[in-house]
Amino acid sequence: MLEGPGFTDASTSNPAVFKLISKDKKGNLLPTGGEPFKATAVNGANHNSVPVDVKDNGDGTYGVSFKAPEPGTYQLSVTLRDQPINGSTFAIPVKQIVDPSKCSISGEGVTGGVTSQPSTFIIQAKDEAGGDVRGGGQSFMVKILDPNGAPIPAVIRDNRDGSYSVTYNPYAPGVHTVEVKLEGKPVGDGPFKPNIKAGKATTMSEFETALWKEMNKARVTPQHYAQSMKELLPNFEGNKYKIPGSKYVRMTKEGPHALEEAIKFLEGAEPSPALELSEEFSRSCFDLCDDQGPSGGVGTVLSDGTPADQRLVRYGAWKKKVTEIINYGGLTPQDIVQQWLIDDGVSDRSNRRDVFDPVFKTVGISSGPHAKAMRMTVVSLAGGFVPGDYGEGRTKDRKVHSSRDEFSIERYATPDGKGYLIEGGDVAAKKDNLKLMKEGTFLHLYRTLYDDDGEAVVSHFRWQIPFDFDPITATGLLKPNGHFFISLRRPTTLDPNVPHEVTRFTTVAKPDADDEILALKMKQNNTHILIDITPGTISEKVQVTIQNNILGLNCDREVVGEDDEGEYKQNLTEERSVKLPFPVGLSSFSLEPQADNTFIFKIAKPQTKPDQQNVEIPILNF
Repeated sequence: MLEGPGFTDASTSNPAVFKLISKDKKGNLLPTGGEPFKATAVNGANHNSVPVDVKDNGDGTYGVSFKAPEPGTYQLSVTLRDQPINGSTFAIPVKQIVDPSKCSISGEGVTGGVTSQPSTFIIQAKDEAGGDVRGGGQSFMVKILDPNGAPIPAVIRDNRDGSYSVTYNPYAPGVHTVEVKLEGKPVGDGPFKPNIKAGKATTMSEFETALWKEMNKARVTPQHYAQSMKELLPNFEGNKYKIPGSKYVRMTKEGPHALEEAIKFLEGAEPSPALELSEEFSRSCFDLCDDQGPSGGVGTVLSDGTPADQRLVRYGAWKKKVTEIINYGGLTPQDIVQQWLIDDGVSDRSNRRDVFDPVFKTVGISSGPHAKAMRMTVVSLAGGFVPGDYGEGRTKDRKVHSSRDEFSIERYATPDGKGYLIEGGDVAAKKDNLKLMKEGTFLHLYRTLYDDDGEAVVSHFRWQIPFDFDPITATGLLKPNGHFFISLRRPTTLDPNVPHEVTRFTTVAKPDADDEILALKMKQNNTHILIDITPGTISEKVQVTIQNNILGLNCDREVVGEDDEGEYKQNLTEERSVKLPFPVGLSSFSLEPQADNTFIFKIAKPQTKPDQQNVEIPILNF
């Protein structure tokens, strides 16, 4: 009979210790020793054996122990005169205990970096002896604060080899704070103080995208947003306002009065349409950020004297009306939107009014470091925006005006998911004045108009589609009011150079699963590839993408820990991938939930893609 703590407590630091109790054939305990027991231990993964010590205690019991140099499941065999004892062979799990004080942290993310560029560092888990831990599953907690004490989101990726990659995007220059903990205990030599240098202003980055989504959240669901604004009221102490999640205190002119007024406005506001983020329109915002940031300037006029009305038409034409709002010193996208809605000290609440104006349909956004305010953000709003050169470059000769729209095509997806309806804006022309061409992955629209002197003015608009397509799947559509659209069917095979989102789903945790993360198993039949998805012990939000023949799964799970400041939550991101036998298109996929909370991912085998030609695309009136 074998018993002892070695069945549960063995690690690379602590030996597996057991007590062997000898009995006679009738099951009676033997009072003395002297039996020639032997034992062996073998690592089940690599079949490496380790020495096992058997000690006769002289009282009918024997001490059995071994120390494993590496983690894994060891097969412990105990024999007497070449015959296995009852229960032998025994499976002994040997763990590798992570010691937070021995773990190491390295990389630029804990020493420096540049604003609006991803900063990354590596956490290397180590055991009590200082050796590298093999395998993942540790719940490291990472807290990153900007110079004002505002938290910055961090993404932790478990590399499953004992290392963890941490990435964050610093938005403001200055000394940041990076703190890492495991089970409430500090890791490495932190807290670290990376000094982030000022970089270039940005458009379409994570910060600008988050600000765009925050503005739409307020516009589309004002009553719901009012509830979140109410949570800010306790942060006021007279005219002092402590920004949530930071150590920074902002002095206000009106105290809580402006916030209370904003809450009342939101509770009674009608929803406004969601804004569309334009990359071309954002370039005019970038020009102001890039000009003012290094010098610490303010206002809407560039240092060379260019006024806003000229800057806002550098990259296209706005429709109906246009305005611009600027923020200096905002800590987060949420903080910036809250400032505009509160509109402290602005008598006519013009910023709040502009954010909610239903006439505005298009927004341009840029942000970047500012020499005096740390960060500035510029937002331009318009009733619409048509990319192109409509500014000072326009002449009466045959000069061709070019534009480029490299966009996220999924924003134009039709409700049925079968194609796209790409908006070209108001072209102010008849069908006979327009020509639509496919050249490679580009769609070109040529518009020919004539001025008072009879001279032709040719305007050229160009859209780069992020995949190749059959020209027969595209059609130009011209409405009676002059608005132009391009109808494009979704392809069967996508551009192999970029990932495309297939679907998203959430798993239900299975407490009896073998691992925290979901498990994948691929098989196929004559018509489909089938991937069985079994959830892990923690619920995960899964984004599925396809790039050429690589199916990617970005799995986000939330783990909860506890440190000196109380309960602490951290999101961990796991990247999984499955190599398919061939490239496939978005329409080939289907996800089938099963009764036991597992999933079957079905992928139809694709058809041959037709040859592509550079041809003219028909334009129809509709």
